[in-house]
Amino acid sequence: MSYPEQLQRILGSKWKVCNFGVSGTTMMRVGQHPYWNEAACRAAHDLQPNAVVILLGTNDTKPWIWQSHAEYVADCAAFVESFKNLPSHPQVFICRLPPVVPPGNYGINPANLEAELALIDQVAQDEKIDVVDVHSALLSQPGLFPDRIHPNNTGAAIIAHTVAKALTGQDSGEAVMTPAHSSPTGPGSAAHS
Repeated sequence: MSYPEQLQRILGSKWKVCNFGVSGTTMMRVGQHPYWNEAACRAAHDLQPNAVVILLGTNDTKPWIWQSHAEYVADCAAFVESFKNLPSHPQVFICRLPPVVPPGNYGINPANLEAELALIDQVAQDEKIDVVDVHSALLSQPGLFPDRIHPNNTGAAIIAHTVAKALTGQDSGEAVMTPAHSSPTGPGSAAHS
């Protein structure tokens, strides 16, 4: 179960949570598969949400993409602005990405992720948006990442509870999981009440 599915269960019927994540995409436009070019990106904007949660950028840490990291802050800020400037004027949240368990996998690596977290914090400060720290919520739990990159259902539940607390200001309780199969989380979701 992805974190947006679990987030919907936590938030209940007063919220409609939509998952616009696309596996393998990047925040940077120079990436091999920029999220900017996806139909899901356009659909997320077309929704005119009241709140947007951005969890995107892990794939940017691959060395052949990260070599262009000088573009990251500008691209991330433009992405945030693209939502802030919607007619619905949503509250925008950006996530500090889940940890990468050393040594990483698929080219995704902890060293570049740490550098990216600092850039995410910079964008959040510059854009005056809230940060959802899913990184810290999962940092001490490497066993929740079967492939060292993607959290299992329990890890996704922790992300969902962390996001729910950011959206509502209330603790949603213990992260408890249902089905036992693993499912990667998508890079972004939009939610509206």
